[in-house]
Amino acid sequence: MFTIKTPTKLMLSGEWAVLEADNPCIVLAIDRYVWAKIKHSNEKIIINAEDINLKNIQAVFQKNKLLLKSKLSAKQLQKISFVQNAIELTLQYLKYKKIFLKNFELFTSSKETLFSLPNGKTKKIGLGSSAAISVAVVSSILKLHGFNIKLKKSKSLIFKIASTSHFISQNSGSCFDIAASTFGKTIIYKRFDTKWLLSKIKNPKNICKIFEIDWPKLFIKKITLPTNFNLLVCWSTKSSNSKKMILKINQFKKEKERLYFDIILRIKKITTQLIEAIKQQDKTNILRLIQCNQEELETLGCASKTNIQTKELAKAIKIAQQNNALAKISGSGGGDCAIAVCFNNNTTKKIKTEWEQAGLIPIDLNIIK
Repeated sequence: MFTIKTPTKLMLSGEWAVLEADNPCIVLAIDRYVWAKIKHSNEKIIINAEDINLKNIQAVFQKNKLLLKSKLSAKQLQKISFVQNAIELTLQYLKYKKIFLKNFELFTSSKETLFSLPNGKTKKIGLGSSAAISVAVVSSILKLHGFNIKLKKSKSLIFKIASTSHFISQNSGSCFDIAASTFGKTIIYKRFDTKWLLSKIKNPKNICKIFEIDWPKLFIKKITLPTNFNLLVCWSTKSSNSKKMILKINQFKKEKERLYFDIILRIKKITTQLIEAIKQQDKTNILRLIQCNQEELETLGCASKTNIQTKELAKAIKIAQQNNALAKISGSGGGDCAIAVCFNNNTTKKIKTEWEQAGLIPIDLNIIK
């Protein structure tokens, strides 16, 4: 048996805008990991998904489909779809490459990405665990079949298989979280042509061919953050419902398309300038642009009547700003996390203390260098 660990993510800049073509985001890979353990099995594929309480789920791969032999409820089937699709597409690719398929037992867990509450319950804090699980599953199966998953070529393959499986599960998405989990660094990301991918998914007989070609409009590049770049993360004590948020923003886009794209283009411009500021190690400009990004997210929330900035997120941001740091929402908003950036260790400690005093919850996370 061996273990594959994949990091999760936080967004530094470009959320919402990255859902549109040619718009960059800056996404951080962080040291809260999901993992997949895998070992050979004799007759069947066996799936164990600890985080969704599914054990010894038996499956077979027949006619390019992963067929679950264990009886599951509709809710359980929905929960396991990310893992099921990742396994199915990876085995399809291995068969396409004429590689002898091995049965295996797979164990997955995203425990590290959950936050423990005083009452013993756990909460997701918006780190992209389902995307990271998809990457871990694809990586582990490829490694079991002899792939060196550390190679750049293999990482590109892993990204494309995991993105396709995740896209099928959600029927949407930009997959920036898949990229962060696959490459494990701070990256600049522009999404692929989603209409192109949808057209390929509709023809499953040829789907494996797309894992070995360049994807239209896709852009992934590593970027190095300045020295003393301190990231602080605060959980707002409330989880976000990204699906509902996306529905509201899409409705706003439909009703007020021009205003929507005005805001999205401003976020694009800010993120593009932030990329240059990071390259130039311009710390003053980095902080200014993070503030600008937050202001545009607030504008988007107000214009769309979507609760992007909750009162808890606003409180976390205000505390950071009062202590000479710049802060913003990270992700879709409506809950989950706020992040703050500064270049002074004393400032970091003070903000964490004041967050706690305000009833907010600092989370100890580190950017993977």
